[in-house]
Amino acid sequence: MLNAGGDVKVGLSSSLNLDLTINPDFSQAEADAQQINLDRFSLYFPERRNFFIENNDLFSNFGFSRIRPFFSRRIGIAKDLNGNSIENGIVAGARLSGKLNNNLRLGILSVQTEEDIANQIPATNNSVIAIQQKLFSRSNISFLLINKQATKDYSFLAKEDEFNRVIGIDYNLASKDNTWNGRYFIH
Repeated sequence: MLNAGGDVKVGLSSSLNLDLTINPDFSQAEADAQQINLDRFSLYFPERRNFFIENNDLFSNFGFSRIRPFFSRRIGIAKDLNGNSIENGIVAGARLSGKLNNNLRLGILSVQTEEDIANQIPATNNSVIAIQQKLFSRSNISFLLINKQATKDYSFLAKEDEFNRVIGIDYNLASKDNTWNGRYFIH
């Protein structure tokens, strides 16, 4: 059986890119340092897969360290029937990201994962839209929409597990002289 894949990068302007991937191979991604986690919160390792790295701050700077509405490292990982984390293959992905002008940035990401019937893992589409508008000299306001949805009906999937959606707005305040700093968000 032929198992081929590839990546394409298209520059739509000097600061706006379209990236496409089919059957990506992340074998060249750097391995994470091993850490022992003795608390109830998950560890958040930095993203190392090339497809997800460029303009990653557009998607990942929402919330704060313990409340992250979107974490790209979860795409391609699922739980098997025993509750263990296993790889869930990525079929294809598309990302449009960059600046529309000096004050407005846009990020759109959509990734399709494989189904694994033996482990009761549905095929899902993971999509994110992020818009960031610069305000004043160093502040910005950002909008986020996340949709993770099974791509067809599965008998093993409960109705409430068919999709997960998050919408949010973040305001990052930073005065010109750094006197005032703050982060406000609602998701």
